[in-house]
Order: sequence, then structure tokens, then C-alpha cells
Amino acid sequence: MADKLFEHKDASGKVTIAVFREQAPAPSAHFFELPVSVPDDMVVVGGGAIGAETPQGALLTASFPHNDRSRWLVSSKDHDVPNPHRLQGFAIGLKINGLSRGDLLSHLRYQQADSSEGAHPDLGISVPNGFTLISGGFRVNWPPGAGNLATASFPEIGPRWRARSKDHKVSSPCTITTFAIGLRTNLPGIGRVERGEASNGSSETAHPSVDTQLSGDFALTGIGAEARANGAGQLLWRLEPINQGTRASSKDHEISSPGTIRAFALGIKIV
Repeated sequence: MADKLFEHKDASGKVTIAVFREQAPAPSAHFFELPVSVPDDMVVVGGGAIGAETPQGALLTASFPHNDRSRWLVSSKDHDVPNPHRLQGFAIGLKINGLSRGDLLSHLRYQQADSSEGAHPDLGISVPNGFTLISGGFRVNWPPGAGNLATASFPEIGPRWRARSKDHKVSSPCTITTFAIGLRTNLPGIGRVERGEASNGSSETAHPSVDTQLSGDFALTGIGAEARANGAGQLLWRLEPINQGTRASSKDHEISSPGTIRAFALGIKIV
């Protein structure tokens, strides 16, 4: 079982989330779908990962829910220059008083869709009407090729989650899968789901990093980040759930390309 880092309840006391961490047992250049599990009485709704900032960098390529909804899967890779690393993955588990795990699953919608193939794939998808967006994720679909690397996975206005990636130095077109997770807005016998949001942007630098935090009334359910730069680009290496929020970091890679990063946190409470 993964290590439990912290637990939090919403203001109503009905929503409980807990964050869990798993670290790869040995260094590797590439990791494919390292699983981070949540307890049997919880449903996985969010997560993230830490690759490596130095000495060369290991970048994120996936952070998304497993089909059994009990695990979050994360992936990373070095790129062009070797950087074996021990990937860390994080999972956010959710339970709601008055709902069994099966009941809660019936009130959740896990949407996913694939982008068209390109050097810089980009896709936003929405949860259905009647559902509140609470989280999201991404999967860069490689190999083959040199690899495409994540640059963004974040909530847009309303019900939409967007994910982006890019090739870097070497042409390597691919697709990206975007995941959007929604919870039924009106839960019979429980109450109405209200979403809280927080975001914060960094200053411009070669290796930007920033935190954001939700109000304590909300229980954290989803984390995101958007890296931006002119030129060669900024690549995500950290998307980490912290107590009531998100820590996000990106970097330029081999080519100078200062930029910024914005961290996003989503949470819910029952009203």
C-alpha cells in the first residue's frame, strides 16, 4: 500500500479525501504507468507525479486514473540526455458519508478523448451536464519516436479540462489523451456539490515553480498546471498535491527558454 501523506474533510464533514504516495523502487530512464493505490473504501479522483529537475531532468508523460478507479497511473522519461530517476506518484482518494464505494462510482463520470496527432497535441474535454468538474489528467501516447512531453494539464472555465504536450529538439508527433472527471452536482440524500478553485502563477525563469492553496472549507480533489514559454518551451517535471493545494514546476531542457508556470487546485464541499 502507498504511503498516506494527509487527510482532509470539507466544511460539511461529509467529504473525506486522502493523498497517497508511491515511489519507484529503483532508478530508471523511463517509467510507464507506475500505479499509486487508494484504500478499498475510496475512489481515485486525482493525482500527480514528480520526475526530476536535475542533473539533466526527467519530464512527466502521464497522470491519469486506472479503469478500476482504485489507482492513479503516472509516467516519466528523460529526454535526449540520460537522467535515471525514481519517479514519485501521488493519488487522491475520495469518499462521501452516506455513499458506498459503488454508489459513489455511480455518481462519477470519467471522460476521456484522444487528440489528433501532431508535434504539439492539445485537447480539452468536458464532463456532462448535471456534473461538476472535480479533476482531470493526461496521457502522452508514445512510444514510438523520441517522445512527446507534457506542458499542461489544467481546468478551464466551467466543465472543461485541457491537456497539452510537445516534442522537443527531435520531431516526434503523437496524440495526447485528456481525462476529465465529474461528480454529480446534486447527490440524492446527500446535498449539492459546490466546487472551489485556486490558481497562482510564477515569475518568469528557467525553472519556474509555484504553489496554490484552496480555502479550508473544500476538500482537494484535483490538481493541474500550465507551463508557458516563448521559444523551445517549458516542460512539466512536478505536479504534486500538497495540503489543500498544488505545487507545480517546469523547466527548460538543454535549450534556454525561460517561462512561467501556473498551478491549479480544485476541491469540493457539500452544501
